[in-house]
Amino acid sequence: MDSGSNYGIDGGAILINGNLLSNPSDIELYSKSRKREVIIVFNQSKTSAS
Repeated sequence: MDSGSNYGIDGGAILINGNLLSNPSDIELYSKSRKREVIIVFNQSKTSAS
């Protein structure tokens, strides 16, 4: 739960057809696919026990 001081995103990933997009230029590899499944993942990490 956000206590008001935990802002921001620590990491993220974009997967296209189950493959991790590591460079923006990789989008061209999937541009001719008839069907594209795109998953965007964001995460925030915490180091304290509470």
